[in-house]
Formats: sequence, C-alpha cells, structure tokens
Amino acid sequence: MGRATAVVMLDEATRRRLERTVASASGQVRQVLRARIVLGAADGPTNSQIAVACATSPTVGKWRGRFAARGMDGMHDAERSGRPRSYGPEVRVAIMATASGAGPIRRRPGRIGPSPGRWPAPASRPSPLPGSVGSWRIWT
Repeated sequence: MGRATAVVMLDEATRRRLERTVASASGQVRQVLRARIVLGAADGPTNSQIAVACATSPTVGKWRGRFAARGMDGMHDAERSGRPRSYGPEVRVAIMATASGAGPIRRRPGRIGPSPGRWPAPASRPSPLPGSVGSWRIWT
C-alpha cells in the first residue's frame, strides 16, 4: 500500500483563480504547472495519474501537499537557505545608480551639447561602498 495522499478541496473562487492561471498565456510555466497539479488533485486521481497528465513526476506530491497544508500561499517557492546578503538594498541602489550613470561629461569637438565621456581607469571610478571593497562584491 502506498503513502496517503493529501486531500485537496477547492472552493469556487480558488478553482476559478487556478483555472485562470492555467489558461494564462503569459503566466510563469512553474505556476501553470502547479495550478494544473492542484486542479488535477481536486478532481481525485492519484499522484501517478496527475504526473502522467502533467508530464512530470516528483513534484506532484510536493505541490499537492503544500496546497493542502497552506492553500494558495503554498503555491509559491519557499525561502532558500544560504549565506545572507553582505549589503542591504540601500547599497545595491547606490551601486546601480553609479554603474548606470554616464560618468564624466565632456564635450566632443563638433558636437552640440554634452556627451558622455569615459572613465580613464577603473581606479578613478567612484565607489559607493565603504573601504576598498569593489562593487562586484555587492552581488555575492
């Protein structure tokens, strides 16, 4: 005898929302798959039958169980483990503002108005990070 499967019960509003997700042409593929799994689970077939219908295998039990336990909140990815970010969002915004800036403004001969110049060397670029840490560290 196999494992017991989670029972999925849908009210009309949730069913309509899942059906809209499945029919969406611009929906994320993973969200569409999860919605198809839950809709299939609500109709009563086994995980194996849903897996065949959705062309997937190990995820059916996972998403069926998450939906049964948490409802629509269970349809999203869980937080991932790992090292916390080194810098907060304020520093990231400052780096993006500096990186997307035009750099020093110089006038080119024969042109009207300012045009962006080039930074002469990487060392002369301003860094919004404290100390000598390079801006590449912000993404790690």
